[in-house]
Amino acid sequence: MKKGETLALKQAQDSRNYIKSTLRWAQSSSQFDTRDDALVFVERMLNGIQRAKNILVADNQHGLMPLQSGTAKMFAPALPDNMVVECSISGCDFVTRVYWLKFRRDAKSTGILDAFTKEPSTGHVLVYDGRLAEVKKETVYKAKLEDLQRNLDCLDRAAGVCIDIIGQLNAFSI
Repeated sequence: MKKGETLALKQAQDSRNYIKSTLRWAQSSSQFDTRDDALVFVERMLNGIQRAKNILVADNQHGLMPLQSGTAKMFAPALPDNMVVECSISGCDFVTRVYWLKFRRDAKSTGILDAFTKEPSTGHVLVYDGRLAEVKKETVYKAKLEDLQRNLDCLDRAAGVCIDIIGQLNAFSI
């Protein structure tokens, strides 16, 4: 990547937004008067924590950062038109997928079914930068991120506390 360029990961942004929203809601909530009020409060906290974690640990991340033409300009030297880089997080791994595309004729110039028919030896057909393309090759690189693993462990502990509290509140139901 070019010096000074950063790649905003939608996953990380979405996960952070769930945590911020949950914390903001928890700080602004008034005290609860009944066990049911407390139960709703803790369940909502647990839901926000689980959503934040699920975004980060989802196994198949295709589509989180859809194949975008703007990412090619972030690299030096610039990537060829038929090469696309897609980044995501999967658990504690930073995943980089590199796609080599073969551009197809326009769907208007051929029959719609012909345009989306792929060759048996290639990958899926998609629209990239307004053009129909077929994935000829995909290479996946993974790198472990220890800080991310610590953050996932922290979310697990927070969810565990919520689950324990919910269990205790349910034990006191009358």
